[in-house]
Amino acid sequence: MNGDFLHLKFSICITPKLHGGWNVGKLISFIVCSICLIFSNVALSAPKNSRSLNKKSSGICESFLAANSGLVENSGSQIDEVNLSADNSRSSASVEPLKISDVRIGLGDLYDLSSQNPIVQFPTLVMTAAQKYLQLVNIAKPYKTKDPVFGVADVEIYPAFTGQLDIPGTGMIVGQYHAIEALVSHIASAARGEKGGKIFGAIGPSGTGKTEMFNVLDGIRRQLSKSNPQFYEFSFKWKGLHDIPALRGLTPKMGGEVAFAEINPDIKRSPFTLLREDMQQDIIEAVRPEVEKNLGFKLEVWFEASPKDAAIIEQIMMYEDKQISSGEKSISDLSPEEYLNILEKYVHIVPKLRGKNGASEIIRALGPNPNFEKLFVEQNPLRMMLYPGDSPLSWDYTGKVVQQDGGALIFDEAPRNEKEVLDSLLEVAQNSIAEAAGPPVHLDIVSMYTGNDESIISARENGDLNAFMDRSHTVPMRLNIHPWEIAKTALLMVGPNKFLMRKLGTGKPEKLEPLDLNKAFPLPEANGFLKGIYRRYALYYSYRSDEAPILISPHSIEMLSLTAAITRLNVDPKEFAKFPGEFEKITPQQQYFVNPVARLKMILGQDNVSLAVRTEIAKLSNLTREGESGISARDMQSWIKEALDMAIKQGYGVLTPEILDVAFSKLLNAGTIKVPSNALRTAWLQRYALVKNHFTLPGLYRDLQEMIAGHGQRAERIYDAITGEIIALSADANANSWQPDNSAPAQPINSKRLEAIKVKYKELHSREFTYNFLLRHMATSNRESRNPELLAAVEAYLTDTELEIADTAKELIAYHSGSNTNPEIQKAAILIEGRLANYGYDKASFAAALSYWTTLHSVPKKTPETR
Repeated sequence: MNGDFLHLKFSICITPKLHGGWNVGKLISFIVCSICLIFSNVALSAPKNSRSLNKKSSGICESFLAANSGLVENSGSQIDEVNLSADNSRSSASVEPLKISDVRIGLGDLYDLSSQNPIVQFPTLVMTAAQKYLQLVNIAKPYKTKDPVFGVADVEIYPAFTGQLDIPGTGMIVGQYHAIEALVSHIASAARGEKGGKIFGAIGPSGTGKTEMFNVLDGIRRQLSKSNPQFYEFSFKWKGLHDIPALRGLTPKMGGEVAFAEINPDIKRSPFTLLREDMQQDIIEAVRPEVEKNLGFKLEVWFEASPKDAAIIEQIMMYEDKQISSGEKSISDLSPEEYLNILEKYVHIVPKLRGKNGASEIIRALGPNPNFEKLFVEQNPLRMMLYPGDSPLSWDYTGKVVQQDGGALIFDEAPRNEKEVLDSLLEVAQNSIAEAAGPPVHLDIVSMYTGNDESIISARENGDLNAFMDRSHTVPMRLNIHPWEIAKTALLMVGPNKFLMRKLGTGKPEKLEPLDLNKAFPLPEANGFLKGIYRRYALYYSYRSDEAPILISPHSIEMLSLTAAITRLNVDPKEFAKFPGEFEKITPQQQYFVNPVARLKMILGQDNVSLAVRTEIAKLSNLTREGESGISARDMQSWIKEALDMAIKQGYGVLTPEILDVAFSKLLNAGTIKVPSNALRTAWLQRYALVKNHFTLPGLYRDLQEMIAGHGQRAERIYDAITGEIIALSADANANSWQPDNSAPAQPINSKRLEAIKVKYKELHSREFTYNFLLRHMATSNRESRNPELLAAVEAYLTDTELEIADTAKELIAYHSGSNTNPEIQKAAILIEGRLANYGYDKASFAAALSYWTTLHSVPKKTPETR
């Protein structure tokens, strides 16, 4: 036992040094540690608390250990400073972090009542599952922003869920900030040891991240359990049990030999649970201050051994001590040293590595006649004769639910289960007891369930499920409705590692780099504003290492995500008519309630909408379960993959809005994109046309106008001109000229153009444009701020009236097809080609944009539908 402890200290001190060669500094470190070991070994033979080290004599070695610990520290809101990889968890002396494979712990080492106890360095030895998840949640501090959809409520952004941590191989949840906050609150409650609270339920359609929330945390846990000592986890194996006659049924012989020299416990708990209760309490009292200082929150401890492990310990003690076997004394009569000396013969502490399958178990709806034994515990027919009755030794604790001990359990579509299944679920979730089959077992587990709105409504109407619903805390997780979060989700589901990106707007050719979703589609700013990828990065699909990547043309991802968003919006007046008297702003701001284009522009920040209106629409969105229907996340994944396959097979070399258009029609006609009814299919197609007319067409025009004309200031110049005209007309209704600010000569008022822009404004925003509207904006905004609604009207006016752009586009299309050899057009084309890369285009995508814009431009414009 003492030798094991010496092995621990020796391994920790010198093993990391074996990888980097020896030098003078390392030699000195080795000598210092050797001195520490001599004093430590003397301390081990002390008569009182023989497992405790002399703290003074081991101080140098303790400092040496601390330098190797690589403990994670919270970094406040500076998320960029957080780096949790093992390679970067080094001390100033560039000491390699302690590897979990180098750690040697004996069971007796856990009874060290000094600061040298391994629990101080490896706190997961005693933490509950909920505490481990809370530690992961708090790995970087959350920070507040406004809700990015409506900009009304504050939300907490938790970097552990959003892919902001520099930990490879972990996932992310896009959006769903309110649901994540609720889950964190649920975890924190369980981590405080609270029992009997309501079970957490995430409600919404598939593809919203309901079953992924714990898996994201599990991914971080899996990586850190291999690279960072504060997250290292340990379990144990039983050894030598075949020497004990009463336990030979657990280790049968095969061919005359014991089948397994060491056997795993059914439930892989910490070796700490094998210690006697009084010993556990002594240890926790000794280490709690130091552990809580490192963790930053109050420690909750899991003490209980599994039923089978407790039964094995009892048989070991009876075999080793005849007085216990005869009943002359009990196990509690043993001294701690006697208890440890016996048990250490049969226990081997091992790392508990969480492999690829270390994700939380998802229990699907079981249907009628569920097999509870496969979920909980199952009696082993080979051992029933050896261990009769309810002996834990005759049961296998290997069901799906029980095997999640120490982790999280997700019951998917729980309300669809039979009442008896839900009763068992409630017992597991609320009281951590599994007792549907066999003897009850207390579990160290965090659990939740998922469902959709229809199943929850049905459950509430079902009298048999009232108890389940009354004890549920349901949180909505519906489809994202912000277009940039939809785009981010679609790329995430296809696989970010399949995409590349290139930075735009630097004025120089930038290299391709792996797609970083949080750079391409950043998380919300403090005011909730979200940026898209347009004009910031070019996006590429890399489908084969030996082939050039496919460029995803600008506006392609936009069109895809805007289409999904517009089908998820609820703009049916009948829906909010169900809540009479609750909304005061419907009449004066009706377009934002019933016009899907206006709603999208509000969400994108393209229309300035008052806080009062946004607050009411946020309320309406929640009441009408906005995001419960529309093009699903799975269908979005199918759509983009189909379009990419078309681009590859047909040799385009580029994915364009036109290819997305063809792919959408194909999947819709084939039923791959599922539409609940023919009426809804018609509505979706109408809204798809609105996206193309009100977003894709103006966007393509802006690109073409800038690349063809060589600048992008035309709309802004016209905006500034009509601003001067309106100021002049407000002062004198009969004015016929206006004065620019730069002392240039007075300019004539273009009344015809001004009236045409007013018409476009009404088409876009479903209300009359008044001079007072612009004057109020100018009074409350800085001088450089242009009203986005009026600017959109100016751009729409240019789209309809800039015939020279349309004519040039047709000539360029002819040039690219080889039928136009006009030297002037050739010269213009060469000049344009030099500008393409800075806008995210190449020659093929530019030619496709010319063609598609010309096609859309010739289609009669449609007024936004209101239902």
